[in-house]
Amino acid sequence: MEQGWLLRTDKKKESVKNLFSYLGVFAAAATVIIFSALFFTDVSLTAESGVSFSLSFLLLFISAYIMYASLFETGGSLSMREEGYRTLLSRRDALFSRLRTEGTQEALSFFCRRISREETERERESILHLHFTTEKEIAAWKAMPRRELGRRERRALRALARQRAVTVTPRALLAERPAAARHAPLSASPDRCRLHRTLSFLLPLALVTVLSVSVACEVILNPSPGAVVAYLLKLFTLIQSGIKGFKAGAQHVAEDKCEYMREQCELLEEYFKSLSEQPTEENAP
Repeated sequence: MEQGWLLRTDKKKESVKNLFSYLGVFAAAATVIIFSALFFTDVSLTAESGVSFSLSFLLLFISAYIMYASLFETGGSLSMREEGYRTLLSRRDALFSRLRTEGTQEALSFFCRRISREETERERESILHLHFTTEKEIAAWKAMPRRELGRRERRALRALARQRAVTVTPRALLAERPAAARHAPLSASPDRCRLHRTLSFLLPLALVTVLSVSVACEVILNPSPGAVVAYLLKLFTLIQSGIKGFKAGAQHVAEDKCEYMREQCELLEEYFKSLSEQPTEENAP
């Protein structure tokens, strides 16, 4: 079933924002409930022993991380169904396929070096514009004694000294390139893949089950307000971790991955354009 509320339109983007807002309200409501339970019950929270506290913390921390990671993947998977992400992915895959037939390693390396120089120069120009100065003034200030420079001059020189060269490499440009061509046939049997998937599911399940059983046993054996509050606190930690994980996963795909793919596509398109305009450019000194 298509997740229409995740498509990149103004109306549906607003729906996503509203969903996250509702999740935040739910977390705030859970906080109020837990605070009320702590306030209106005579509960004293103390650590029974160092070992018991450490085990409880470790179990809760691992469970919260598993909740975060699981919903991170869920949020990311749903965001990958967006039309904008699928369009960028198809565009990049087409460029990768074209690179295998038209590109060469030498030409790509030369292109990356050229782009690195141009981007470094462009960043330096931005710094100069930001400080309302020119290369000629910078050279004059460098020749002057430092004690004769004013605050504006020193600030501009410090900004230029902190600048780092932009580095665009073929490895970064081709990140996430499909590796199907290097895949060995029949390297992993279905039974082996099934075992790997089962084990990767059983370990998190075992950890979460241990936490759930320990909390349930504590409430059953000691049905006190303190046990109920401890359960609410642990439950709130898991819920909050899941909400944060889902939102982070969705943003990771919709913002980080999409922006990276967009830059890859723009650079690869510029690379092919440079090949068609200057086919012998890679042989330049």
